[in-house]
Amino acid sequence: MSETVWTDELLIGMLKEDLGRRNPSAETLSYFQVLIDTAKAEISRERVEIPEKITDPTDAILIVTYASWLYRKRASAGDDSQMPRSLRYLLNNRAFSNQEVTTDAGTDG
Repeated sequence: MSETVWTDELLIGMLKEDLGRRNPSAETLSYFQVLIDTAKAEISRERVEIPEKITDPTDAILIVTYASWLYRKRASAGDDSQMPRSLRYLLNNRAFSNQEVTTDAGTDG
């Protein structure tokens, strides 16, 4: 059984489903790519390392959830642009799992 590699194409497909935009225009698809790229960059600023080759479905969900929030935040024009708790929870869990891996790798034993 081979593992799924979550390409940007798959992430955009997930984003389209999340936003209910099943047949977006080419311009909108380009915008969705920008959202995915921005989400990855913002996630890395949160000290969460997302690998180049994404094989963990929770990383895919984190990226799509973040991109979806960016889209909705823009659409709401600042009405309630605070990051949702569920997204903060995903980021914190992923950051803590990075710390555990780093700590485990650094111990002798």
